Amino acid sequence: MFKHLIFLLSALGTPLMAQNVVRVTGLVGFDDPSQYNFVAGATYDLTATMVLDEGDDDFEENITLLYLTDKMIDEATPPATLVPEAIYILEQGIPLDVPVPGYGITPANFRVGGNIVVIWPSYADPAIDSLEINVNVIDTLTTGFSEIVYKQWIPQLNQGSFSLESAREAGVSAIRVYDINGKVIPANANNQISLRGMPSGYYMLSFLYQGRMHVYKWLYTENP
Repeated sequence: MFKHLIFLLSALGTPLMAQNVVRVTGLVGFDDPSQYNFVAGATYDLTATMVLDEGDDDFEENITLLYLTDKMIDEATPPATLVPEAIYILEQGIPLDVPVPGYGITPANFRVGGNIVVIWPSYADPAIDSLEINVNVIDTLTTGFSEIVYKQWIPQLNQGSFSLESAREAGVSAIRVYDINGKVIPANANNQISLRGMPSGYYMLSFLYQGRMHVYKWLYTENP
């Protein structure tokens, strides 16, 4: 039912040009919900991949990437824009990566817990094989505490070392830093965690605070 609704909306809003079949085949950043959660109200840098399955080698059109979540369908919210409209040139069978900077997990579009999200290009006829992904969203406690984590803890991890003692003084327990593959970064002899010497990529910081588990994901750039 969900996919049928997506296909209907896409077909109604796009021109009928049967010689071209454009699909969204991947969205890096939302690709493995078993490894991490996404924080309500936070933003993430993602990368979508489009491909022209059938069509002219010199295909060039204005394309918008749209998405719907099951929460949006339940509340009769229209499709939202994942990527603003722009001219894209696609060669048949060659994937094109499209950056999605600062994508927000908004309460209006995502529920806390599991979310089904379908993503498709506005230019698609027929609208087949839309990308369907699962996104797990966790709640945050307060904006102020989130700002402490982003403005103090994560920059400290990026630049050198982070003291576990300072986190415990803030009432935090079960502190873990781990890479995208789930490998825990251990604390050193000084009870500090450092990413110095670690490869660039996405890392997660998780901890318990007032009975809630918080998970923060960010992109780390290797320091010498």
